[in-house]
Amino acid sequence: MAEVAAQSWRDWMEKFVIEGNSGPESEKNGVLTFLSSNMKTELAKIELSHLGIFKLSEDAVAAGSEGIHRVTAELYCEEMKFHPPAAAK
Repeated sequence: MAEVAAQSWRDWMEKFVIEGNSGPESEKNGVLTFLSSNMKTELAKIELSHLGIFKLSEDAVAAGSEGIHRVTAELYCEEMKFHPPAAAK
């Protein structure tokens, strides 16, 4: 993720790992949605449950003459549900 979006991830890492607030109430949920090439039509999705963060890495990656600061979050996931595309009508 880009540096500008990283603060909420840092906050979660601080609370979840450093402070030890890592119970089920502090886990998150999410969805991965697969889109067609038009970036509008949903092909399928994977519902993620009980996500927890365990590592946050910060790297400066050279891009041309400018450095781009990137942050990588590593998560665990306890449950995934695959939702195939809806039948065509």
